[in-house]
Amino acid sequence: MTCPKTPVHNGDRMYTKTLHCALNILSFRNHTRQELKQKLIQKGFPEDSVKTVLSDCERWNYINDDRTASGYIESLVHKGFGIHRIRNTMRQRGFSKELIHRSISEHDLATREIDIARELLKKQHRRINRLKTEKNGAAKIIRFLIGKGFSNSVISTLIKEESLWEEGF
Repeated sequence: MTCPKTPVHNGDRMYTKTLHCALNILSFRNHTRQELKQKLIQKGFPEDSVKTVLSDCERWNYINDDRTASGYIESLVHKGFGIHRIRNTMRQRGFSKELIHRSISEHDLATREIDIARELLKKQHRRINRLKTEKNGAAKIIRFLIGKGFSNSVISTLIKEESLWEEGF
């Protein structure tokens, strides 16, 4: 990944070192602006260089919180996480509340959540079938879904759906 030359920063060794470190970090995966800032400061780079590098990386579209949020949501959905877990995980990763809300809305997770939960239960059918025969099986299934971050309304809907219990998910 190479960056365009900027005459403003020619000769500034600290800027160059900070930029190379930032590009190295970004070469592994997308990061939010906040994550990249944290990593660069932890490595001991001065805040003024970090601020300049972050601005340049945004201008060159090397960091883009919208793109990162979209990809991150899709990876969490693929892992079978519900809306609550996605929201909390994104908050921990440094996404703003507004971006989280907008991204969740754009991905229509509120309406897709029940389908995501059904798909997760289908993938876990052996475990679920075993739990259904146990004494506290329903409670364990509920805790499993809560741990994955699904809302109470989605969980209660799934538990009430008799067809799922009969079909064995």
